[in-house]
Amino acid sequence: MKKLTRTHVALEGVENLPETSAVFACNSTHKMDWFFFQELFMNLGLRAPIISKGKNWHEPMARFGCRFLDALPMVSKGYILSVDLKSLLGERPSEEVYRAVRGYVDRGEELSEDDEVYAKILSTPRDVLGARFEPSQVSYREFVQELYFRFQNEHLLRMTRDLVRENQSIHIYPQGTVSSRLSQGRIGAVELAIAMDLPLVPMGLSGAPDVFRDKELPILKGGEVVMRIGEPLYVSDVVDVPSDFRPFHPEDERRYRELLQEVTDVLMERINALLEPEYQWAADRESDGKQGVKRFI
Repeated sequence: MKKLTRTHVALEGVENLPETSAVFACNSTHKMDWFFFQELFMNLGLRAPIISKGKNWHEPMARFGCRFLDALPMVSKGYILSVDLKSLLGERPSEEVYRAVRGYVDRGEELSEDDEVYAKILSTPRDVLGARFEPSQVSYREFVQELYFRFQNEHLLRMTRDLVRENQSIHIYPQGTVSSRLSQGRIGAVELAIAMDLPLVPMGLSGAPDVFRDKELPILKGGEVVMRIGEPLYVSDVVDVPSDFRPFHPEDERRYRELLQEVTDVLMERINALLEPEYQWAADRESDGKQGVKRFI
């Protein structure tokens, strides 16, 4: 494998690469470990733009990387809420406020308008990421759900379809955050595979934290990482997806959550099997990386 760094990459499983476009699903143990995946794709003559969460367009170093990689934005409900609440309240919302508002948006849990903060959130007209929230016309819950679906449908899925038509693939981190050990996967990778009718290719990278000099910066000191490519996973081999399923639609995500999580769990188990023991499942399968609001802003 041609190298751009002093780091040796022990590569296994190239024979598992599909001949078609795919969603490459990988673990993440370092903020800059995307470098090794993208280097691999380049050396194999593949194009697989990375999907990156909205937060990374706010940080100068991460923003540079996103632009360099032609990254695609994943605008989650958590990101929409975090950006809006910080702008409205003048500071990053507390975990208590974020969790309460998230419960309201996701599950319809009640927010008391007797509370000054929640009353402000529910009743203040404002612009949110280029969209106008008018409480007299729509509830905050409906507004956030519609904005989330619109971003995913009009931006992420539209751009992904364009790439697939050009025989390109997609690179995504299904655990959604950096963690020293594998943590529970989120359903977005599976929804994307369903929307594009593509296989999911599990990939495992071990050793990344040891070859960087810093936890945040892309400064390599050299060493060895182990990268393994697993066999493609087809969603239809695990579950029957209803023909009327709408990827990233909040109502369908709620209705088919168990089905989507079932495929996600199979995918994460396959990634786990590709990792060295010290990078496999955390004991509680929870991330030791950033949690709550800090994941989004």
